[in-house]
Amino acid sequence: MPNSRVLAAVRWAFGSFLALLAAAGVAHAAVRIEVIRGDGANNNATTGFGISPAVRVLDPNGKPAPNALVVFTAPDRGTSVEFAGEGSVAQTLTDESGVAVAPHLRATGGNGPVEIRVMANVGAEFANTVIHVMNLGVGGHAPVERELTLVRLPAPPDAGPRKAPASIIALRLEDEHGHPVSRAPLFFVLRKLGNGRTAKEVSRTMTFTNPQGEALWRLPTLPGKETLELMVEAESEGRRVTDYFRLN
Repeated sequence: MPNSRVLAAVRWAFGSFLALLAAAGVAHAAVRIEVIRGDGANNNATTGFGISPAVRVLDPNGKPAPNALVVFTAPDRGTSVEFAGEGSVAQTLTDESGVAVAPHLRATGGNGPVEIRVMANVGAEFANTVIHVMNLGVGGHAPVERELTLVRLPAPPDAGPRKAPASIIALRLEDEHGHPVSRAPLFFVLRKLGNGRTAKEVSRTMTFTNPQGEALWRLPTLPGKETLELMVEAESEGRRVTDYFRLN
Protein backbone atom coordinates (compact mmCIF):
# COMPACT_ATOMS: atom_id res chain seq x y z
CA MET A 1 0.00 0.00 0.00
CA PRO A 2 1.54 3.38 -0.95
CA ASN A 3 2.67 5.64 1.90
CA SER A 4 1.25 9.09 2.61
CA ARG A 5 4.01 10.89 0.67
CA VAL A 6 3.30 8.89 -2.49
CA LEU A 7 -0.44 9.54 -2.16
CA ALA A 8 0.17 13.24 -1.60
CA ALA A 9 2.42 13.42 -4.67
CA VAL A 10 -0.17 11.74 -6.89
CA ARG A 11 -2.94 14.03 -5.65
CA TRP A 12 -0.74 17.11 -6.11
CA ALA A 13 0.07 16.07 -9.69
CA PHE A 14 -3.59 15.46 -10.45
CA GLY A 15 -4.59 18.86 -9.03
CA SER A 16 -1.79 20.62 -10.90
CA PHE A 17 -2.94 19.00 -14.14
CA LEU A 18 -6.48 20.31 -13.67
CA ALA A 19 -5.17 23.79 -12.81
CA LEU A 20 -3.04 23.88 -15.97
CA LEU A 21 -6.04 22.95 -18.10
CA ALA A 22 -8.09 25.72 -16.54
CA ALA A 23 -5.30 28.28 -16.98
CA ALA A 24 -4.90 27.34 -20.62
CA GLY A 25 -8.61 27.69 -21.26
CA VAL A 26 -8.96 24.10 -22.41
CA ALA A 27 -12.65 23.13 -22.29
CA HIS A 28 -12.34 19.63 -23.68
CA ALA A 29 -9.32 17.35 -23.98
CA ALA A 30 -8.80 15.58 -27.28
CA VAL A 31 -8.52 12.28 -25.44
CA ARG A 32 -11.82 11.09 -23.92
CA ILE A 33 -12.82 8.67 -21.19
CA GLU A 34 -15.93 6.52 -21.54
CA VAL A 35 -17.20 4.99 -18.30
CA ILE A 36 -18.41 1.49 -19.15
CA ARG A 37 -18.97 0.09 -15.64
CA GLY A 38 -19.31 1.27 -12.08
CA ASP A 39 -20.96 4.69 -12.23
CA GLY A 40 -23.88 4.70 -9.78
CA ALA A 41 -22.88 1.31 -8.31
CA ASN A 42 -23.43 0.31 -4.68
CA ASN A 43 -20.50 -1.14 -2.70
CA ASN A 44 -22.05 -3.21 0.04
CA ALA A 45 -19.57 -3.88 2.84
CA THR A 46 -22.02 -6.16 4.65
CA THR A 47 -22.11 -8.67 1.80
CA GLY A 48 -18.58 -7.91 0.58
CA PHE A 49 -19.93 -7.02 -2.87
CA GLY A 50 -18.27 -4.21 -4.81
CA ILE A 51 -18.05 -3.32 -8.48
CA SER A 52 -14.63 -2.36 -9.83
CA PRO A 53 -14.95 0.65 -12.16
CA ALA A 54 -14.03 0.14 -15.80
CA VAL A 55 -13.39 2.80 -18.44
CA ARG A 56 -12.48 2.94 -22.11
CA VAL A 57 -9.97 5.56 -23.27
CA LEU A 58 -10.53 7.02 -26.74
CA ASP A 59 -7.81 8.77 -28.73
CA PRO A 60 -8.35 12.10 -30.57
CA ASN A 61 -9.88 10.18 -33.50
CA GLY A 62 -12.42 8.45 -31.27
CA LYS A 63 -10.63 5.11 -31.50
CA PRO A 64 -9.82 2.92 -28.46
CA ALA A 65 -6.35 3.79 -27.12
CA PRO A 66 -4.26 0.78 -25.97
CA ASN A 67 -1.50 1.09 -23.36
CA ALA A 68 -2.85 4.39 -22.02
CA LEU A 69 -2.09 5.21 -18.38
CA VAL A 70 -5.22 5.42 -16.21
CA VAL A 71 -5.19 6.60 -12.58
CA PHE A 72 -8.16 6.01 -10.24
CA THR A 73 -8.17 8.31 -7.18
CA ALA A 74 -10.59 8.09 -4.24
CA PRO A 75 -10.75 10.47 -1.25
CA ASP A 76 -7.89 9.96 1.23
CA ARG A 77 -10.15 10.52 4.25
CA GLY A 78 -13.79 10.12 5.23
CA THR A 79 -16.18 8.05 3.15
CA SER A 80 -14.04 6.41 0.46
CA VAL A 81 -12.91 3.15 -1.13
CA GLU A 82 -9.69 1.18 -1.06
CA PHE A 83 -8.29 -0.51 -4.16
CA ALA A 84 -6.90 -3.99 -3.52
CA GLY A 85 -3.33 -3.62 -2.28
CA GLU A 86 -3.02 -0.03 -3.56
CA GLY A 87 -4.84 2.14 -1.03
CA SER A 88 -7.04 4.97 -2.31
CA VAL A 89 -4.98 5.51 -5.49
CA ALA A 90 -4.52 2.87 -8.19
CA GLN A 91 -3.08 2.99 -11.69
CA THR A 92 -3.21 0.62 -14.62
CA LEU A 93 -2.83 0.51 -18.41
CA THR A 94 -5.57 0.06 -20.96
CA ASP A 95 -5.71 -3.21 -22.87
CA GLU A 96 -5.82 -3.61 -26.65
CA SER A 97 -9.47 -2.45 -26.72
CA GLY A 98 -8.70 0.71 -24.73
CA VAL A 99 -10.30 -0.66 -21.54
CA ALA A 100 -8.85 -0.22 -18.04
CA VAL A 101 -10.36 -1.88 -14.96
CA ALA A 102 -9.61 -0.64 -11.45
CA PRO A 103 -8.43 -3.20 -8.89
CA HIS A 104 -11.17 -4.71 -6.72
CA LEU A 105 -12.42 -2.02 -4.37
CA ARG A 106 -13.66 -2.12 -0.79
CA ALA A 107 -15.88 0.43 0.94
CA THR A 108 -14.12 2.26 3.79
CA GLY A 109 -14.58 5.21 6.12
CA GLY A 110 -18.35 5.28 6.30
CA ASN A 111 -21.58 5.05 4.33
CA GLY A 112 -22.60 7.49 1.62
CA PRO A 113 -21.58 8.78 -1.82
CA VAL A 114 -17.98 8.56 -3.04
CA GLU A 115 -16.39 10.33 -5.99
CA ILE A 116 -13.65 8.40 -7.78
CA ARG A 117 -11.60 10.67 -10.02
CA VAL A 118 -10.19 9.12 -13.19
CA MET A 119 -7.31 10.55 -15.21
CA ALA A 120 -6.07 9.10 -18.51
CA ASN A 121 -2.89 9.93 -20.41
CA VAL A 122 -2.19 9.18 -24.09
CA GLY A 123 1.06 10.67 -25.31
CA ALA A 124 0.89 14.41 -24.53
CA GLU A 125 -2.90 14.38 -24.15
CA PHE A 126 -4.89 14.03 -20.93
CA ALA A 127 -8.53 13.50 -20.01
CA ASN A 128 -10.42 13.18 -16.75
CA THR A 129 -13.83 12.20 -15.45
CA VAL A 130 -15.57 11.27 -12.19
CA ILE A 131 -17.26 8.00 -11.27
CA HIS A 132 -19.90 8.18 -8.53
CA VAL A 133 -20.43 5.17 -6.25
CA MET A 134 -22.29 4.60 -2.98
CA ASN A 135 -20.97 2.90 0.18
CA LEU A 136 -23.40 0.74 2.14
CA GLY A 137 -23.04 -1.40 5.27
CA VAL A 138 -19.65 -0.08 6.42
CA GLY A 139 -18.98 -1.13 10.02
CA GLY A 140 -20.81 -4.44 9.72
CA HIS A 141 -17.64 -6.57 9.93
CA ALA A 142 -18.05 -7.67 6.33
CA PRO A 143 -15.87 -10.42 4.88
CA VAL A 144 -13.47 -9.49 2.11
CA GLU A 145 -14.88 -10.44 -1.28
CA ARG A 146 -12.85 -13.01 -3.17
CA GLU A 147 -11.82 -12.24 -6.70
CA LEU A 148 -12.50 -14.14 -9.91
CA THR A 149 -10.19 -13.94 -12.92
CA LEU A 150 -10.68 -14.77 -16.60
CA VAL A 151 -7.51 -16.21 -18.15
CA ARG A 152 -7.23 -16.35 -21.93
CA LEU A 153 -5.89 -19.66 -23.22
CA PRO A 154 -4.29 -20.56 -26.58
CA ALA A 155 -6.76 -21.51 -29.30
CA PRO A 156 -7.45 -25.28 -29.32
CA PRO A 157 -5.60 -27.44 -31.88
CA ASP A 158 -8.79 -28.10 -33.85
CA ALA A 159 -8.96 -24.40 -34.76
CA GLY A 160 -6.74 -25.14 -37.75
CA PRO A 161 -4.15 -22.86 -39.39
CA ARG A 162 -6.75 -21.02 -41.50
CA LYS A 163 -8.69 -19.75 -38.51
CA ALA A 164 -7.98 -16.15 -37.52
CA PRO A 165 -6.46 -15.99 -33.99
CA ALA A 166 -9.33 -13.80 -32.75
CA SER A 167 -12.09 -16.02 -34.20
CA ILE A 168 -11.90 -18.44 -31.26
CA ILE A 169 -11.68 -17.33 -27.63
CA ALA A 170 -10.72 -19.96 -25.06
CA LEU A 171 -10.97 -18.92 -21.40
CA ARG A 172 -10.45 -20.38 -17.94
CA LEU A 173 -12.26 -18.99 -14.90
CA GLU A 174 -10.10 -18.99 -11.75
CA ASP A 175 -10.68 -18.07 -8.10
CA GLU A 176 -8.36 -15.96 -5.94
CA HIS A 177 -6.05 -18.95 -5.43
CA GLY A 178 -5.74 -19.69 -9.16
CA HIS A 179 -7.99 -22.75 -8.91
CA PRO A 180 -10.44 -23.40 -11.78
CA VAL A 181 -14.10 -22.58 -11.15
CA SER A 182 -16.38 -25.18 -12.73
CA ARG A 183 -20.07 -25.05 -13.67
CA ALA A 184 -20.09 -21.24 -13.61
CA PRO A 185 -22.21 -19.31 -16.14
CA LEU A 186 -20.33 -17.23 -18.69
CA PHE A 187 -22.02 -14.60 -20.85
CA PHE A 188 -20.31 -13.79 -24.16
CA VAL A 189 -21.50 -10.42 -25.50
CA LEU A 190 -20.29 -9.53 -29.00
CA ARG A 191 -20.30 -5.76 -29.53
CA LYS A 192 -19.61 -3.47 -32.49
CA LEU A 193 -17.57 -0.38 -31.63
CA GLY A 194 -18.52 2.88 -33.32
CA ASN A 195 -16.33 5.88 -34.11
CA GLY A 196 -17.10 7.48 -30.77
CA ARG A 197 -18.53 6.47 -27.44
CA THR A 198 -21.03 3.92 -28.72
CA ALA A 199 -20.89 0.12 -28.50
CA LYS A 200 -23.76 -1.78 -30.11
CA GLU A 201 -24.55 -5.31 -28.99
CA VAL A 202 -24.53 -7.79 -31.88
CA SER A 203 -25.11 -11.10 -30.11
CA ARG A 204 -25.24 -12.62 -26.64
CA THR A 205 -24.65 -16.26 -25.74
CA MET A 206 -24.30 -18.14 -22.48
CA THR A 207 -22.41 -21.28 -21.57
CA PHE A 208 -21.02 -22.97 -18.45
CA THR A 209 -17.42 -23.68 -17.58
CA ASN A 210 -16.40 -27.34 -17.72
CA PRO A 211 -14.81 -29.27 -14.79
CA GLN A 212 -11.48 -27.61 -15.65
CA GLY A 213 -13.09 -24.16 -15.44
CA GLU A 214 -12.77 -23.65 -19.20
CA ALA A 215 -15.14 -22.43 -21.89
CA LEU A 216 -14.89 -21.79 -25.63
CA TRP A 217 -16.49 -19.11 -27.85
CA ARG A 218 -16.44 -18.91 -31.65
CA LEU A 219 -16.86 -15.69 -33.62
CA PRO A 220 -19.94 -15.94 -35.90
CA THR A 221 -19.66 -15.04 -39.56
CA LEU A 222 -20.62 -11.39 -39.99
CA PRO A 223 -20.92 -9.28 -43.16
CA GLY A 224 -18.66 -6.28 -43.67
CA LYS A 225 -15.60 -5.12 -41.79
CA GLU A 226 -16.51 -3.85 -38.35
CA THR A 227 -14.50 -3.09 -35.23
CA LEU A 228 -15.60 -5.83 -32.84
CA GLU A 229 -15.18 -6.42 -29.12
CA LEU A 230 -16.12 -9.38 -26.96
CA MET A 231 -17.31 -8.62 -23.43
CA VAL A 232 -17.28 -11.66 -21.12
CA GLU A 233 -19.13 -11.74 -17.80
CA ALA A 234 -18.83 -14.57 -15.26
CA GLU A 235 -20.40 -15.19 -11.87
CA SER A 236 -19.94 -17.76 -9.09
CA GLU A 237 -21.17 -17.71 -5.49
CA GLY A 238 -21.83 -13.98 -5.52
CA ARG A 239 -18.48 -13.14 -7.11
CA ARG A 240 -18.38 -11.47 -10.52
CA VAL A 241 -15.83 -10.58 -13.15
CA THR A 242 -16.03 -8.79 -16.50
CA ASP A 243 -13.32 -8.70 -19.15
CA TYR A 244 -12.99 -7.33 -22.69
CA PHE A 245 -11.27 -8.75 -25.78
CA ARG A 246 -10.63 -6.81 -29.02
CA LEU A 247 -11.32 -9.08 -31.98
CA ASN A 248 -9.85 -7.06 -34.86
